[in-house]
Amino acid sequence: RTLLGKILSNKISKCFAISQDCALIANSHYGIPKYKIVQLPLGTDTYLFHPIKSNNERQKRIDIRKSWGIDEGYIAAIYTGRLTIEKKPLLLAEAIDLLSKEGYKIIGIFVGDGIQSKLIKAKNNCKVIPFIKHTSLADIYRAADIGVWPAQESMSMLDAMATGLPIIVSDKMGDVGRISNSGLTYKEDDVFSLKEAIKSLFDNNIRIGLGINARKKAEKIYSWDAIASKLLDYYLADLAKKKHIYEYYR
Repeated sequence: RTLLGKILSNKISKCFAISQDCALIANSHYGIPKYKIVQLPLGTDTYLFHPIKSNNERQKRIDIRKSWGIDEGYIAAIYTGRLTIEKKPLLLAEAIDLLSKEGYKIIGIFVGDGIQSKLIKAKNNCKVIPFIKHTSLADIYRAADIGVWPAQESMSMLDAMATGLPIIVSDKMGDVGRISNSGLTYKEDDVFSLKEAIKSLFDNNIRIGLGINARKKAEKIYSWDAIASKLLDYYLADLAKKKHIYEYYR
């Protein structure tokens, strides 16, 4: 525990941690008492990232899917981020390869770049798209049907949820509660487990239902408006407490 941590601990009223891991580090490495630590996640712009609302957005979905070479009969599984060993996007490509060989109409869209790019492109029904601007990702998510992140947490998950996509993540993800009733988990590193999770989302009722829940959760918990409101409540409560103490001793 550092001297800086001890000083901070005495001076602060609250420490906001974006995840359980960060909360543990704040306590164990910096000595901040648990009662001062509040877990408040990072968020997503639910005004930019939202489900299809207009005919223009619906047409964009059609146009983008045509550029991918698919029609509405296909399920598009999207991954965005670095195409690296740590992120394991190749595992998703392998699952899609297996599903396509079994006759499932599925395509994998990988937005990003990295060491696994060529290996992903070599798999059946997998396309790699270079990194694009964050603001352009909303249309890309709306053109997809499910989001898949095989390993590690990503801000992109929240953006995908905000557009109404059900997501599939690793069972080792720190904040698995993020996808409760709005997505699925699979056994990390198990391509067959991932394949089965994806296969289950071919059921329209399950996929659409989880997607609706994902959007609701994004608005209620992960929107910047919701997070700012909670943060403001903590600040106001602390200011009221300090004002009360000041008036008591005045």
